Parts: sequence; C-alpha cells; structure tokens
Amino acid sequence: MLEIKTSDLDEGTCLVELSGEIDAYSSDQLREHIDQTIKNGKTKAVVDLGNLSYIDSTGLGLLVGWTKELRNNKGDVHLLNPGRRVENVIKLTNLKRFFKIFTDRDKAMKF
Repeated sequence: MLEIKTSDLDEGTCLVELSGEIDAYSSDQLREHIDQTIKNGKTKAVVDLGNLSYIDSTGLGLLVGWTKELRNNKGDVHLLNPGRRVENVIKLTNLKRFFKIFTDRDKAMKF
C-alpha cells in the first residue's frame, strides 16, 4: 500500500512524502498525484523516500517522467533519504546519475 502526503514549501515547490510500496498496483495513485502537482503549478518537488520500502520499474518510470517534465519547465525533482533497498534499485538501473539524491533535508530543499 502506498501513502502520499504533500505539503507546499512555497508557491512553486512541494514536499511529497511517500511511504509503503510503489508497484504496478499503486502506480496509478502516484501518477494521479504527480499530475495534480503539475496542474497546481508546482515545478519543484522534494520527494522524501525515507519511508518507502519498495519501488519497481513502474514507480521509477513515474519518477523519471516527472523529473523530465519539471526539468523541461525549469524545475526539478530532488529525492530525499532513499532507504537501502530503494537506493539499490536506483543504482542497479543506472539512474543514480540522473536523479539528484540527498540525505540532508535542508540541502534537498535548495533548488
């Protein structure tokens, strides 16, 4: 089960806290949430993965697409605190160089 909590940091930036699992079954929930943040004018997102226990290729694809969309609009996605399992998936898929990954919340919030 995936839980998503979002808070506005400023007019164009949001903090998205993910917990649980992102897989084929929960990906629609995340996709809808991403679409809504874009519609709300958020061009920068800090995505806290600290409580995310699992992510599959579907979830990674959504994060990649979101990051590309925001970068095309002069924004970005910063990933915060991926756990060991999630970070290993990011490394195995060679996406570590694509994503900006932070362990410090204050640094992640600086765009």
